[in-house]
Amino acid sequence: SGLYPDLRFASREVHASWNDIVRGGLRAGGGMASFADVLDAEGTAAIHAYVIERARHEPTPLERAAAWAAEHVCVPASWITD
Repeated sequence: SGLYPDLRFASREVHASWNDIVRGGLRAGGGMASFADVLDAEGTAAIHAYVIERARHEPTPLERAAAWAAEHVCVPASWITD
């Protein structure tokens, strides 16, 4: 949506500082709070691995079609709520 950065496109510097950002609060001044109270090193590494996997993911034709439709097709709210 643009509200949060898409971590699939994070720089090498972000990846190199991942633990310092996520657990150490390196970017607290910019709104990224530390998660040290809820994530241990293993959890942080698992999330990092997931972000990397998603960055390398090649979308299937169905995923590409869904992404295109989400950007180009307007569905009336009444269709969703009925």
